Amino acid sequence: MIQSSMDYVTAQGTLRDSGDSDNYISNMLAKTTVPDLRTDDWLSYYADIVAGAVQYGNRTNLCDMLYPL
Repeated sequence: MIQSSMDYVTAQGTLRDSGDSDNYISNMLAKTTVPDLRTDDWLSYYADIVAGAVQYGNRTNLCDMLYPL
């Protein structure tokens, strides 16, 4: 689940950086106060969430949340 999630957001980041405005990251950020956040920063924050969940014993909970993706 985690690897699939990372593959998905990485592909969405590639779309965003290539100029495609219809991607998960841009759509999600449009609802925030930082719609122009750089893609690499967003991916880094996302990876930190995943790493923190694994490091602190919440991997199963994280996978349960990611399952609908």
